[in-house]
Amino acid sequence: MESPEVEGGGVVVAVEGEREVKMRKMEEAHRSGKLVFCCGEVQSYTLEMLMRASAEFLGRGNVGTTYKAVMDSRLIVTVKRLDGEKSAAAGSDGEVFERHMEVVGRLRHPNLVPLRAYFQAKGERLVIYDYQPNGSLFNLVHGNSPFHSCIS
Repeated sequence: MESPEVEGGGVVVAVEGEREVKMRKMEEAHRSGKLVFCCGEVQSYTLEMLMRASAEFLGRGNVGTTYKAVMDSRLIVTVKRLDGEKSAAAGSDGEVFERHMEVVGRLRHPNLVPLRAYFQAKGERLVIYDYQPNGSLFNLVHGNSPFHSCIS
């Protein structure tokens, strides 16, 4: 935070820049282990609600394991639990991860599934986005899906 400036005999409290506010909020979320919602997303659930949700294993990929989570409110999301070893190799710096999630969370395109929230605490990293009922892109492209003939 910048030091206060004196103006016209009075002290004007310097306002924190947008970057400092974001960094402080991310640090607080990291310490408290709270979900961080991206780009104006409405906080319609908590970490506790997400952990109580029924989970269905969807698959395992290069960076983690993916689950379908159905919450009591009937909201369905996809949760990717990132492998600790892989994310540590990519950089254990939580600040870098959070900045990356903020950038990805702002991306909007018809071909992208929007990132809704993320979580990070004590080596645990979760990425939460909308559930897509038609399976994975890999299965659609490589023929392990009933929709394969539609895109061939």
